[in-house]
Amino acid sequence: MNRRFGAWIGVLIFLLLQGCGGPNQQVTPQATVRPSTIIPPVTNHAAAAALPPPALAPPRLSKTERDPERLLHMNRRTISGLLGKPEFVRREATARVWQYRIARCVLDLFLYDEATEHRVIHYEFRPAMAGSDTIDDCFEKMLLRGVGTPKS
Repeated sequence: MNRRFGAWIGVLIFLLLQGCGGPNQQVTPQATVRPSTIIPPVTNHAAAAALPPPALAPPRLSKTERDPERLLHMNRRTISGLLGKPEFVRREATARVWQYRIARCVLDLFLYDEATEHRVIHYEFRPAMAGSDTIDDCFEKMLLRGVGTPKS
């Protein structure tokens, strides 16, 4: 059985080598081809005018708008209008903790009962992962995301 196997291997190698061989083929040089003159495409002004303008990136907020200090003393309604509905709410005796999350950071708002309503007296940003955005960038993304979200 080993001899038969060895014979078949020999035949296969011989056939493979025969396929690689063959008459010598010489390559003849082709005539030099000169590049044709490049003619710019004709523009169709009517088609170009029918295209919608390119989408613009959302406007970046001013430094004042991106400052999270402005959250201090805001009531629940104002916060909801600004950031939308929180992802998490924890209730304690006279306090509420509202949590907002985006891919790279988390914002905790601590609301306490002041006079007749709960107001933000403290906030805290935490990174959700290594290499997170700055507080200003994180807050800006939350503000931009908050526009048009369901309000609580």
